Amino acid sequence: MDLWNWAKIDKDEPFTPENLKCHSHFTGSRSEEWFHLVPCAIEHAGTPLVNKTFDLATHLNQLFPNGPPSTPKPTPDTERITAEYLSCVSTTLTEMTALIRRMREGCDPREFYLKQRPFLAGFGSSEALPDGLVYEGVSTEPLKFNGASAGQSSLVQMFDVLLGVRHRDPFLAKMRQYMPADHRMFLEALEPLGEALRGIVGASGSGSGSGDHTLARRFDECLDKLAAFRSAHMGLVHTYIIQMKREQAAAEHDHDQDHHEAHHAASKAKGTGGTELIPFLKQCKEETTEAKLNHTIPHSHSLPQPHHQQHLRKDGPLLQLASSVRARSAGSLCDSSGSPVVAADTPTCVPAELVHGLAEALPEPDTGDV
Repeated sequence: MDLWNWAKIDKDEPFTPENLKCHSHFTGSRSEEWFHLVPCAIEHAGTPLVNKTFDLATHLNQLFPNGPPSTPKPTPDTERITAEYLSCVSTTLTEMTALIRRMREGCDPREFYLKQRPFLAGFGSSEALPDGLVYEGVSTEPLKFNGASAGQSSLVQMFDVLLGVRHRDPFLAKMRQYMPADHRMFLEALEPLGEALRGIVGASGSGSGSGDHTLARRFDECLDKLAAFRSAHMGLVHTYIIQMKREQAAAEHDHDQDHHEAHHAASKAKGTGGTELIPFLKQCKEETTEAKLNHTIPHSHSLPQPHHQQHLRKDGPLLQLASSVRARSAGSLCDSSGSPVVAADTPTCVPAELVHGLAEALPEPDTGDV
């Protein structure tokens, strides 16, 4: 709904919400467009980080061609590249948070709640269709699908994988089923790189006697910024759903007791994805904070283990995906109308922005043995 539902208004101007428009929508209002275009701009903001991620994977492949070294201490070059990578993570999260806070500039809360939100609800996860929906000619039994959710963003889930955030609720794992196939494969291939990154950060400075844990501090700062992004998202949920639900309930009830019950019910509101919004989002933020290293670096931290190293080899899934996307890359981002341009043989599940960005970021394939 957001990844491909956009076009630039002026192809020479920056990729910002005000310079974008939707190809299709439900109500036709600019308020609805803004609701979709802010997330679109957020996804676009992640392009440099995706490029850097493949750079980091390539470096680790070159550093550990035959498995991890006997000592866990990373090289100065690896520490430098890791520091640059964490800086990119931090910058990306800062930009994403600034963008999500712009939602209120162009999306009216009442219009969203009353006119747009019903279209985003799922079948079987919503109050309107709790038992699912029968698709005539497809199934005689009701089918159940979750509605739209920020958890379906592969960019947001990418940070969890890279920074080692573990979620107790299986909801986010389930949301990967709603992602494009290449995005889902990317996240799965990214798991060992996330573990390797945490290992490098943990090993940096340990055993040196210097007590220099700069990478650990930068790593924790990234988690702080991810938590800040989630706080900003929670603020939007309160404005666009909780507060609107309370106002709607207040208009329908006259007695104080009814008001109290309605106020309590609003705090338990479910999102279009099917979760109890506030409890779930608070838990996600807490789990983000729990992933911090807190600048205490035990010597047991290690670099990638052999079974993880297989995933970082040139024939592993992450670098294979990078090479494949690079080989299929498009020559330009947009045509004269500002619509994304993708090469004819490029799978439709790969956004043109991602394809083009990877083409410029990845090094030429090395034909030597790994």
